[in-house]
Amino acid sequence: AEFSAMAASETAYWCAEALCNDSGAWLPEELAGKLGLRAKAVKTALEGLKKAGIAVKTAGGRYKCRYQGKFFTYPGRLEGMGKALDAVKSYWAKAGAGGRDFFERVELIRAEEGAVSNYRLHLAQAMDGANAYATHTGGNGSGFFLIETRLKKIRDF
Repeated sequence: AEFSAMAASETAYWCAEALCNDSGAWLPEELAGKLGLRAKAVKTALEGLKKAGIAVKTAGGRYKCRYQGKFFTYPGRLEGMGKALDAVKSYWAKAGAGGRDFFERVELIRAEEGAVSNYRLHLAQAMDGANAYATHTGGNGSGFFLIETRLKKIRDF
């Protein structure tokens, strides 16, 4: 239910990411300004995130993540999550269109499918290692960095 609430709209998604990746509490207008979103849409999204249990509202009308300080991993292609994950990927694509590539590395290898399948664990561990560099406070040059890993068989040989 939480992931579905996050993926419900582009505004809800970016509000959830902001709250879950920041140790502070935000007024809807402040968050709207920081994210470049409409304040009315942010207010609606924050109430939806509160209802889903992701966000909590303080006495001062500020919103923060219920799980501050934790890192989250997307559910991937678990049953029933495909539509929500596709929505999130579309939000990333839209945001990434204005971003800049920070690093890229590509390999093309010939291998047996079973061997490459065993390699997935190493890739997953490397991806999880990115959390060591994540922060919940703003800083010089901080931002959202999309890190993708994909194994794809492109042809038989």
